[in-house]
Amino acid sequence: MMKKIIALIALKKILVIALLVATVLQQNPAQSQALPVAPAANFVVNRAIGGVLTKTAISRGFAANDPRIATTLAGASSSLTAVNVASTVGGVALGIAGAPVWLTVAASVGIFAVGAAIVAGKTSLKLSDNLLIVDSNGITTPPAYAPGQIQEGQYKTAVANGLRVYRSSTCFASDFCGQFPLAPAGEIPISRDAGNGLILAFYSLDEFTQKYHLLVNAQQSGQVHSWAQPPAYEISANGSRRLVGLERIEYVCTQTSPYYCGDNAKPPATSPYKSDQGAGLNISASEGPRAYPDLNTAYGGMSAAAKNQPLPDNLIANLANQAWQNAAAQPGYQGLPYSVTQPITATDVAAWRAVEPAAAPTIADLLSPANAPGSVTVPISPTVTVTNPSTDPVTNPTPTPSPGTSTANVNVMNAPKVDLGADPQTPDPTLETTPTAWQILSPIMSLIPELKNYRTPSHASECPKPTFQIFGETIAMESHCAISEQFRSQITSVMSLVWILVALFIVLSA
Repeated sequence: MMKKIIALIALKKILVIALLVATVLQQNPAQSQALPVAPAANFVVNRAIGGVLTKTAISRGFAANDPRIATTLAGASSSLTAVNVASTVGGVALGIAGAPVWLTVAASVGIFAVGAAIVAGKTSLKLSDNLLIVDSNGITTPPAYAPGQIQEGQYKTAVANGLRVYRSSTCFASDFCGQFPLAPAGEIPISRDAGNGLILAFYSLDEFTQKYHLLVNAQQSGQVHSWAQPPAYEISANGSRRLVGLERIEYVCTQTSPYYCGDNAKPPATSPYKSDQGAGLNISASEGPRAYPDLNTAYGGMSAAAKNQPLPDNLIANLANQAWQNAAAQPGYQGLPYSVTQPITATDVAAWRAVEPAAAPTIADLLSPANAPGSVTVPISPTVTVTNPSTDPVTNPTPTPSPGTSTANVNVMNAPKVDLGADPQTPDPTLETTPTAWQILSPIMSLIPELKNYRTPSHASECPKPTFQIFGETIAMESHCAISEQFRSQITSVMSLVWILVALFIVLSA
């Protein structure tokens, strides 16, 4: 009996162990939540900044091979590397899959601040209320058509002024709506069913605001047909949208137009009659701004057309300016001097874009990483390309590329340096002893020393008194001596002048 009990207990233990093992084996592995994949670095913005800096330097008189240009690019790379970190601005995460992108760099240097908007073609990005607002309209606007055979005056005038009126697919060709063209395929951003087989189409909010009034017969007395306030998109905290400001002033009641007031009363002259124009209005999914809590969601929700909008020249100029200015502020900077009075402008970027039209960056490039995978460095060069992901120019400045891997044409972290050769141990130059005034004049004063020692010999003279004999008498001629002695001073002055003139003629004739 005891043996049966022991065997039964052993059997239970084996059964329990088997059940536990089966439970473990039957468990499904937990599937991790898929993270968004960051776009690959393409270095389009890197090359744009490098190209603008280089072309600007050349246009300002620096030689293309001036080593200071390469040093400036290296400094710009270093300054942008310092801010290339994933960050949150205005409560919005500005990284894709946790990795920073060029939009992160723009926010870090203050270009994409809260309240500021980046407007690129038909796409704009703006930070507001902890949301990233992306306003994009990638819908292609069809060309306007001529009024053609349209007979009805009100619609004909409206179409002639640019209003887009199409017939719907339910319109019969024999009806009034049959004279209008069929509505084009694709989404219409803002439309309204006119109720007679016609569709009013608007391809932007501005077009809606400006042309929605055109169907109203403006010939009626007293009608105004203006908006009480311009229509606009309103985005709530949860990202939902609606169009507000659709109250239109149909007319103003005045004493001269009591018919439009609805009764015989005479209201004040400025009493407006407003009507809500939101009924029947349709807003497509492709029109108007979208609110996203982070860049991951925005990147996945943006259309390809929105991402392909070109970046404005002023944004590229601001990025290049910040990179250059921050580089010049670094200790030991030896690149080109930065001038706050002569910054890079959109005109400089336009000049670069004219030479390199295919190199112009887009919104998609702004949403790509600024550095290669596995690296933290932001290379800035007109010719930088994708490098080996295992190569970091900071930690390995002289990498050996793997076969089939393209490398950067310019290693901006190893800028060209001027080699002065070996130290020749040349001592510093010394200054000679400053001579005195006498030492300077001595060569002149010592010229022809014989003249310096010349002395006029002393001699005695008297007036000659010639004599002659006649008739045995000796006669002496001395009256002239008396006359000369009487006019001694006058004769001395005249003869001094004569000798001075003689000496002057001798000197000038030499």
